[in-house]
Amino acid sequence: MAYDQLHKRTAKCSISRKGPNFTLRLWYTFLISMISLPSIMMSCYPNGSIDVRYGNPLELYCSRKNTSGRLDILHGSQVVTDTTRVNDTTIKLYIEKPNMTSATYSCKTDGETCFFRVLVDLPPRNVTDFKCVSNNLIYLNCSWTAPIKFALIKYELKVLVNNDYMLPCEVKVANIYSHYCVWTSVKDANYTIYREAVDIYYFKLIAKNRFGSLVQDFEIDHYSVVKPGAPTNVRVITKMTKSHSVLLQWEIPSIIAHLLKCGVEHRMEYQIAKIDSTDEFRSVNVTGLSNNNITYKFWLKNLPYAHMQYEVRIYIRSKKAIKEEFWSDYNYTIFFTASERPRRPPDLITGAFTETQYDLESSSYRNIMVYWRQLEEYEEAGENFTYKVYVTRNNKTEIKYPNKTLSLSYITLDKIPKEPMQISVASSNVNGSSINSSHIYIPPEVDRNLKVTRFTQIAYEGGIYRLSWVTNENTMKMDNYTLLWCQHNITKICSGRLNFKVLNGDLNNYKINVTNNYRYQFAISANKGMATSGIVWATCDMSKDTLEVYSFPVSIQTEHTGKSFVAISWSFSCELNQELNTIKGYNITYCIGVKTHTECDPTYNSSSIIINDLHQMKLNITGLRPFKTYLFTVSLVTIYGTKKIPTIRSVTTVEDTPTPPRNIKISDVESNSFVLSFDPPDPRNGIIGNYTIYCNGVEPKVVEVESDSNDVYRRNVTLTNLDPYTNYTCTVKACNIGIKNCSQPAPQNGIFVRTRIGAPSQIQTVNIHSKPDYVTWDLPQVHGGHIDYFEIRRTIDGKKQNIERANNLSYNLMLCYSVQNNETFEIRGVNLDNDYHHGVIALDETVVTIPMRSGEKVLQFAGEWSRPFINTCTINDNTTVVVVILIGIALICIGYGCLKLYNMYKNMDIKPVMPEGLLIPGSEKCGFETWNTINKDNKLSLDETLPLTNTKAVVVPPDVKQKDNSNCNSSNQTESSGLSDNLYGNLDRQPSTSDDDSNASFNLDDGAKIQHFTKDDEYSFTNSDDKLYHDSFNEKPFIVDSQPVLKPSSGYVQSVPTPLKHPTPKLSIEPSNSSYVKAGLSPEIFTTGVLPPIVKNHPPTSSGYVLREDVMNPMNLHKLVPSVMPFGPESLPSTPNLPHPTKQNPNSYIQLQSLDTLPSLKPTERNIVPSMKPTAAVISPGDPVINKHLSNVLSASQLADDPPVLDPAMSANAYCRFSWNTDPANDNLKTFYSPTSDSYNN
Repeated sequence: MAYDQLHKRTAKCSISRKGPNFTLRLWYTFLISMISLPSIMMSCYPNGSIDVRYGNPLELYCSRKNTSGRLDILHGSQVVTDTTRVNDTTIKLYIEKPNMTSATYSCKTDGETCFFRVLVDLPPRNVTDFKCVSNNLIYLNCSWTAPIKFALIKYELKVLVNNDYMLPCEVKVANIYSHYCVWTSVKDANYTIYREAVDIYYFKLIAKNRFGSLVQDFEIDHYSVVKPGAPTNVRVITKMTKSHSVLLQWEIPSIIAHLLKCGVEHRMEYQIAKIDSTDEFRSVNVTGLSNNNITYKFWLKNLPYAHMQYEVRIYIRSKKAIKEEFWSDYNYTIFFTASERPRRPPDLITGAFTETQYDLESSSYRNIMVYWRQLEEYEEAGENFTYKVYVTRNNKTEIKYPNKTLSLSYITLDKIPKEPMQISVASSNVNGSSINSSHIYIPPEVDRNLKVTRFTQIAYEGGIYRLSWVTNENTMKMDNYTLLWCQHNITKICSGRLNFKVLNGDLNNYKINVTNNYRYQFAISANKGMATSGIVWATCDMSKDTLEVYSFPVSIQTEHTGKSFVAISWSFSCELNQELNTIKGYNITYCIGVKTHTECDPTYNSSSIIINDLHQMKLNITGLRPFKTYLFTVSLVTIYGTKKIPTIRSVTTVEDTPTPPRNIKISDVESNSFVLSFDPPDPRNGIIGNYTIYCNGVEPKVVEVESDSNDVYRRNVTLTNLDPYTNYTCTVKACNIGIKNCSQPAPQNGIFVRTRIGAPSQIQTVNIHSKPDYVTWDLPQVHGGHIDYFEIRRTIDGKKQNIERANNLSYNLMLCYSVQNNETFEIRGVNLDNDYHHGVIALDETVVTIPMRSGEKVLQFAGEWSRPFINTCTINDNTTVVVVILIGIALICIGYGCLKLYNMYKNMDIKPVMPEGLLIPGSEKCGFETWNTINKDNKLSLDETLPLTNTKAVVVPPDVKQKDNSNCNSSNQTESSGLSDNLYGNLDRQPSTSDDDSNASFNLDDGAKIQHFTKDDEYSFTNSDDKLYHDSFNEKPFIVDSQPVLKPSSGYVQSVPTPLKHPTPKLSIEPSNSSYVKAGLSPEIFTTGVLPPIVKNHPPTSSGYVLREDVMNPMNLHKLVPSVMPFGPESLPSTPNLPHPTKQNPNSYIQLQSLDTLPSLKPTERNIVPSMKPTAAVISPGDPVINKHLSNVLSASQLADDPPVLDPAMSANAYCRFSWNTDPANDNLKTFYSPTSDSYNN
């Protein structure tokens, strides 16, 4: 009927052709028809979504327009088979009671499909988990879970307010089933606000879906569903904190305290750090707290440990709440309890110490390490916790502390005498030490007879250890054993917490069960009376179940070693209980090790030998390689398998002769070199010191090996200085320097190669033949090839060169053609390289790299030119004769001239001619008769070169004195007769105008220049011997110039020092009425005639000098010139000891006697050098005079009345010579005047 109605509705559809939009509608209808063509061809009924209430049947129809083709109904992708055919174009699906579902069905024919959406469900069902929670009375959250459904349910929640149900909030979906509604106190026009003071709330929950609706009512006790906020400001009142109690204070939310009428209850719990696990808390009874306070205080008492960290958590809940979910979130505080001194000392046990010798050279001292069981950390009870150790010996007690950086389980006592000791240990912190102490007695020396040996520990599963040990057989039963253990470490020292246990003295094995979390190490000590062995650590540590051997000492010794064998032995230091019966034998494994000696070389195979006899402890292993390092290990063969012991013994076999080098090849063949390469021997059989390369005709080349470890690579050796086009056969040997053996040559027959074509060697012999003219030569020693031709280089007169070519060992030519002097011949051989391999050949081209010719150009190799061979040609002119004649004439002339000069020199008679005034009676005493040409070259005396310099008395070195042969040239005369050159400038010594032949006179040039200088300037003089002298006034060195200065104007010769920089003081001219020449003598000589005492730092009186500072100081003038005596002749001293003066010579010369001849003035020793540097000699107007005759000469009077004072008995060396002009206007003695005081001031 529904199908008929559908057709009726379809039949009722019609299209109107009227209206203005007929065309547009026609096109619209066409498009719709094309789009709906599949629907028109087939149809589904009911069409679209089908809602079926659960329990009712489901009926679906599927029809098509034509009868051809297939027609099916599908559920998802599966074809439904239980359909019913209604007619040829329609089928039906009928399900009497379908399951609640939401499914899709489809109707499908050829290429066409239509769909059904089927929903089978019920109206909403009851909500069973509706609940509400008030979050700190700020908002109320109501939530529920919808029952399983396929139809969408829409919920609406209402609350009863003022007798009317109102919407409190919007219902939201958390997921497909969870719904919630949050009711707040925020004002909203659509919702009512949350009311905190209401005790009970009434809710109405309305649910609707496509199949119906449902209304549910819920009653909520408001204050029983309140979850308060967490407490705030939880803290500890510090001032009230004690060692085992604290005062806590906190607050609850004010809204809870004011609006929650029923009040709150509290829950408190705490946790001890490092003791309790993270999820373990200890509860505190807080039922005595009030209900409605805002601030709470509570004494938390009976805390177990002082100075420990605690964490306290506090919760609150409404009094009406029952469920745990309504407890608030916790708030917490962390605090430390107050500290106190430790309540107990650590635990000590007998024998818990180790003893070691302090020094191997001395047994008087020992090191002791004492162990104890530490307090738990929670027992330390204060900061800076440590242990105070009292060491008592010889009635003296000293306090020591353990090293905190290492461990607090022991203390080390170093260099302790072997005396009995009492050790007491107390616990200590900042508050003090524990009341009691633990004690241990340490004997003077451990009893070696009680010492435990072969202490072994074997680990089993579950933390079980089986311990066994051996004691001395001669020892009686022990009182007890002390067993100690701690966590394992490689130092065998308990750095962590130590535990111990006392065992019965008749035991030799023990099984102990410890915590399985760690690996442990054990120690044991044997005790008998006051004696103890001290603790001994387990030497053997192994695991039975895991097949691991942690420590199993095996000693492997080497008995004998050869080139191919090693004999070893081994022993154990462990005690294996026979009940275990686990060891079945030994497995000896050996291999060749790498350089590190800890791992096997993977290029070699390892070998092993099984020994089933447990009593066999030696083995001789053969078939080894020479000079190889073998690694030997011993493993235990047990019933559980092979347990490898980590003990390795490395043994190196003896060296042997090396094997030959390998893979020898030759490459880079040249005319004078090639490269020979090779690999080192394998096996090497030792340390290769060098490789020796032998090639015929060449000196063996030794290649040193700097480092044996680097001799693993291929070597390339270049052999040089070879001959070209020469056959060589080479071999290589490897040599062991240590055993002085070399390998066999490699290759055994050598490797053959011929070098490339090169240049021939130099031709040594060239012969020049004449009549007929030709040149011949010998072949070079090294051909270097076939010698294709020779080249002859002819050089004419050293200029013109011609090169000719010859094919044999001779060449015809015309000698001396166009040659003036000579011609040279040089010859060399030339090789042409047109060979395809450049002349290189080899017997085995696989080991010799043969070069290949590249290009068509022929290479040319010319040898070195021979040495030049000279051919001297005949000269036709007379040039040579002329040259020889001229040389002869020149030689004759030179000889004649030399002869004439010699005769002239021989006839010369050079004698000094003295002026009449200075003529010395008995001239033979002056030695003038010895004056000849021999002493013409002698240097001028010091008097002649340096008259009265401004320096201290010059001490002439002995060698200078010996060379000086002049008459008055000693240092004594120089000091008394010279005048200061510092005062007068340069004095030019010139020959006397009155007597040109006088060599002993002085004359001062009138035109001598006076140079001004400052006292800071310096002199530099040099004498004939280049001797260095010093200026005592300026303390500057000068050198005396040996070359005299010639002044033609005056005729005098003077050797004077050359001034460098020095001021020349102004000269003061003495009045002419004075008839005296003043000398620098001490005034006491002339006034008293008594030699004054020698004053320190003054020059000797005989030196003729006056200290410069005495002259320059006006205060000293009274010492030089007595004020009572006028300056004149009467002031002269009497000279009773002087000889009677001889008659004056009419010539204007005098001779002054040396003052040293006076007995009263003669020093004890000649030429005494003053102890202090004297100042320059100065002659001033106030000085006494030497002789009035000089004054007379200056005044041009009394020339004939006063003869000069002469002493014929004195030697010629005792006189000094002066010269002057008879004309006072031209006399140069005025230059001898000393400068005035003004000149010094200037």
